[in-house]
Amino acid sequence: MSAAKPKKCIIFQRRNVDIADLVPGLDLDWDDVVAAAAPHPCVPVEANWPLYILYTSGTTAQPKGILRPTGGHLATLCWSMRTIYGMKDNDVWWTASDMGWVVGHSYICYGPLLAGLTSVMYEGKPDRTPDAGQYFRIIQEHQVNAILSAPTTMRLIRRADPMVKLGKKYSTKSLRHVFVAGEHCDQETAQWAENVFKVPILNHWWQTETGHAITASCIGLNHSTKPPKYSAGMPFPGYDVRVLRPDGEEASPQELGRIVVKLPMPPGTVCTLYKADDRFKSIYFSRFPVGARVK
Repeated sequence: MSAAKPKKCIIFQRRNVDIADLVPGLDLDWDDVVAAAAPHPCVPVEANWPLYILYTSGTTAQPKGILRPTGGHLATLCWSMRTIYGMKDNDVWWTASDMGWVVGHSYICYGPLLAGLTSVMYEGKPDRTPDAGQYFRIIQEHQVNAILSAPTTMRLIRRADPMVKLGKKYSTKSLRHVFVAGEHCDQETAQWAENVFKVPILNHWWQTETGHAITASCIGLNHSTKPPKYSAGMPFPGYDVRVLRPDGEEASPQELGRIVVKLPMPPGTVCTLYKADDRFKSIYFSRFPVGARVK
């Protein structure tokens, strides 16, 4: 990555704080770029054309450049807005995340916009910009119907305002569901959030590699909004999820093992690692013996 130096950097200046100094010949001011921009027609590409490269695992190993195919990913995201999240025409969706990781790519940008929804983009903290009532204010102001967030967000709000004195100033009646991902939401936090927002708090599980949920409580498929305690839902259509012992045999119920997905993978998942096809094979397909079969 260090060899891939950008030719230009677009800088968004925050006018209410100090203005950044621009490097001549390198930096461009966002407002200037937008003012000089003109519409461009859509450019058709082959379905497997790379949509983006998103690096992951930087804190635990050498970063991996996830290469995302265009067609399958966009079709799946559009479908998931209704199938997983139960969104309807003219709904307002809020992914309380950022564009720096996969949740932002999939569900701030592509998913809700492809489905024709209003997508709320919020830049700030849940508790200090300016206070722990901020999320409630946004829900009321934009009449948000569903939220995708991280359990840590709920914990931060709870720690800053456990009795929700600030949040109670606002109405959250527009809200139907809160979905959490990125880590498992402990039962105590989930129960607190459910009491506060008066809607189901639903865990679901996915990874940068998949780009969408592996398991979820799918509202559009009439899955229960009261799944078993600690559950992250059921396998999303396209995933055949198994648990294997170290020898490759399937584990028994309640037995610990390795979570695996039987091939083929569903549309939109990682197709390879950027400039690392061999590493892609060794990381994801060498845990168990070559030729291992799952019934």
